[in-house]
Amino acid sequence: MHILDFVPLFSAVFGILLGLFILVKRTGLGKNKRLRLVLALLIFLMSFTAIDYYLFLNGHYDYSGFSALYDHLIGFLFYYFITLFTGTEIPVKKWGIILIIYTVIRYAFILPYFQLEGSEYPLEAMNDYPLKYFIIVEYIIVGFVNMILVIAGYFLFKNKPQYAILDANRQIHLQWIKIVIIAIIILTFSILISAIMSFFDFGHLKAYLRIETLLYVVFFLVLAFSMMQFPVFIFTGDYEDLEQANSRTKYSKSSLSDSSELFARIEKAVVQEKLYLNQELKLNSLADRFNKSIHHISQAINENAHKTFPDYINQFRIEEAKKKLLKPEPDTIFAIAIDVGFNSKANFYYAFKKLTHCTPTAFRKKHYDPGKS
Repeated sequence: MHILDFVPLFSAVFGILLGLFILVKRTGLGKNKRLRLVLALLIFLMSFTAIDYYLFLNGHYDYSGFSALYDHLIGFLFYYFITLFTGTEIPVKKWGIILIIYTVIRYAFILPYFQLEGSEYPLEAMNDYPLKYFIIVEYIIVGFVNMILVIAGYFLFKNKPQYAILDANRQIHLQWIKIVIIAIIILTFSILISAIMSFFDFGHLKAYLRIETLLYVVFFLVLAFSMMQFPVFIFTGDYEDLEQANSRTKYSKSSLSDSSELFARIEKAVVQEKLYLNQELKLNSLADRFNKSIHHISQAINENAHKTFPDYINQFRIEEAKKKLLKPEPDTIFAIAIDVGFNSKANFYYAFKKLTHCTPTAFRKKHYDPGKS
């Protein structure tokens, strides 16, 4: 038995423990339970694949191979994790239904392959399977789709506006999630190459699986170290995601005992000077202006407006956008988004729908009255 045949088992055990830790501890992922659940599911899926590889490498062919039925979930889970991390809205229910239907289809076409008999080496039995080329092509397409979703997740993370400018120390912390994203891009690419090579080079399949599970171990190690440093607050604008959130009482340890006076000063400046129209407005900007800490600015907004910083600022932007949308000949959605302080059409749509429960176009159709123009 090759010593590397035990790497998948080590990877699986490590992954399962890491997934449980993510579920139990908030770590640096903030208070978003769904965020932790999705990441844990991704880790458990990889761990299941590692167990599958361990069984295969050790000759238990009758019990291995089933992880292939779930490979198409890797890219989606990672992309969904990034959307949750950055606060980006996607139609989860629609994609969930599509994934369920696609999973059933994969079961219908691929599962019969695992029931083939007459070959000691499973992949050799594929030559007798009528849908051999369908499985090969479909499996490779799944790999490419996973790659596309992972890369899309990277650009989503890269282009998402931050609601706080990090100091040098926290900027280093932010680099870790970039490393995680790059690591999973490399991992996904390796899985794709392994899938292609395994179908056309059966003799070296075990070597490919050993290398892939080694990459799993590296990815788990990077993730375990980096998830402690994820600065979720730079996207949420809610400094409850910082270490202070570990206290039982909200802001109980804050040196700002009465935040109402500070909030009054903040609101006066934001409203009268229309600071919300500035795309570069961040918690740091207000902290410098009022000579307060970022945490105190966040506390004043959270306690008095009962909103996170981005929601507080976006409410003014959306009100401004509503006025522009109801003009007789309004500008384009993108132009309006930029004019009121958003840096992209996607972020404008997300904020508008979150605060009004409808899209900008639907809002105009519902409220525009030509007779008043």
